[in-house]
Amino acid sequence: MNSRTRTAVLISVIVLLVVGAVFGTLLHKPNEQTAMTQPGKLSQLTMIDTRTGWALTMDDQIFRTVDGGATWTDVSIFQAPTSRQTVPVTAACFLDGKTAFVATNAGTDNQPQIVAYYTNDEGATWNRTSIAPQLDWEKSDVGGLMISFADASNGYLMITGTPGAGQMAKSLYRSVDGGTTFSFVGDITGMTDEAGTVEGIAGYPTGMTFSTPETGFVTCFYSAYTYVLMFKTMDAGTTWRLWSVPVPAAYQNLKPAQDFYADAYPPVFFGEQKKDGMFMLDYVQNGNHVMQSYRTTDAGDTWTLGPVSNNPDVATYSFIDAATGWGADRSGKLFATIDGGATWTAVTTTAK
Repeated sequence: MNSRTRTAVLISVIVLLVVGAVFGTLLHKPNEQTAMTQPGKLSQLTMIDTRTGWALTMDDQIFRTVDGGATWTDVSIFQAPTSRQTVPVTAACFLDGKTAFVATNAGTDNQPQIVAYYTNDEGATWNRTSIAPQLDWEKSDVGGLMISFADASNGYLMITGTPGAGQMAKSLYRSVDGGTTFSFVGDITGMTDEAGTVEGIAGYPTGMTFSTPETGFVTCFYSAYTYVLMFKTMDAGTTWRLWSVPVPAAYQNLKPAQDFYADAYPPVFFGEQKKDGMFMLDYVQNGNHVMQSYRTTDAGDTWTLGPVSNNPDVATYSFIDAATGWGADRSGKLFATIDGGATWTAVTTTAK
């Protein structure tokens, strides 16, 4: 075999190896996509990127993944309650790959003890601080908690009472030192003045999101209101006002609270500047649910209509960009989307 022949054979072998490697990679991709596991029934899931994420289960266990959900590490603060125990009210904010915040009622329904935890080492250790109640109802009537941090230092904790006849007490606390301490902002319970202007936050909250240390949103539900219950603050939670969003054409000539109502779910923001974001509104008419998404590119100053979801049960969600997201339905099952929430596909999972 002369040198020219040997060179031709060597090139052919190299080409075959490269083609085989590429083909093998293409065959392997579907297996990687179906390898996601589910650590339990999810009440919250936040993916920081395609690899790193956190999960809060319905029994208040916390898990973390660094391989796109193929495996999960248990970084829970406390043990899961037994079948005879009541699951305490718990909320979480998963900020980045290392930092997370959790609020829970460590007391009882009649004698609440609100406690906030934070970690900045991927859940290896959790630091605890107690919240001293400032309002009388907080000492005996805590029905819900929500926590949101805009960055590693600045965050907010909302405490809500139990619901009754469309009313629900709400208070707000703020931290400027990464959850080490919280100071009382005020009673933010919604009140309507004689002119019909709502001051504070009305309805039953579904979530709270702060995109900057001063700017935040709270979304709520209650079918008797004639407006979408999305509230915005631009002064660090001191004042809140209704924030308008466009109504789909199918509902523009209908009467809200009579012909239909809309339940709002909290916005999520993504990108380095957190200018881009989305949230969901569940329009309900005669028992039929239409989950309408909204988009923003200016940090929530304005919102435009996005795609309608194929699954109105997916009301818990996180996005890493305008297309890619993960969510959970009301039973805690995991879903994923690659088209901005228009199509939610159930993730084939194996219990951890």
